[in-house]
Amino acid sequence: MGRIGYDHKIHPSQLQLRCCSFHDPQGIQNRSSVTLNLKEGIITNYYTEENRINTKIRECIASDDNLAELYSFFTLDAIEKFEKIPGKELESYATGYYDLSSLRYFLIRENGSISDGVRHYAEIKEDCQ
Repeated sequence: MGRIGYDHKIHPSQLQLRCCSFHDPQGIQNRSSVTLNLKEGIITNYYTEENRINTKIRECIASDDNLAELYSFFTLDAIEKFEKIPGKELESYATGYYDLSSLRYFLIRENGSISDGVRHYAEIKEDCQ
């Protein structure tokens, strides 16, 4: 059962995020990630220790006010529209990517379809030239 305001026709059910370094563009060696379960309103942070034996999992349940904000921001239409922004306009969203790290994401829809993408500063700079 979904939370109030969640609509599977408008929102993804989950969004998984992880930062990737220049030397690890797929984030395979990254030890942490965040999953936003928009259907249930649960935010989960995963952190695997350096020895790769233990993983700490922290969950929090978003309040209705926080979910309302997430629901207004993370609509399938808004995400698709953002993906289509030309490089020059996208440059204003580039803060935080100056160290050549990237943000890899997986978008999971209610029907089980998965799409993925990446945001990083190098792509934005190339698009602007």
